[in-house]
Amino acid sequence: MALSNRKRKLFNRYGVTLEQYENMLKAQSGKCKLCGDTDSKNSNSKKLYVDHCHKEGVVRGLLCHKCNVTLGRIRENKNWLKLALEYLS
Repeated sequence: MALSNRKRKLFNRYGVTLEQYENMLKAQSGKCKLCGDTDSKNSNSKKLYVDHCHKEGVVRGLLCHKCNVTLGRIRENKNWLKLALEYLS
């Protein structure tokens, strides 16, 4: 993706500038905020994804592809997550 397209996508989708993204990436030491993997370990993506609350639109951090997809699949449903934790125990 061209740099100008990336800048536009980050800002239009999440209200995040490229500088803010880079600052978040640095603050997270280049690692997924949820699992701690680095983007280089993830074969599906070169960059970490901007994670945000769909209800409030607030950016929470940067996630790897696996964590981002997993949160999307459970639709941020905390009750389902609690049930899943009980099931795994």
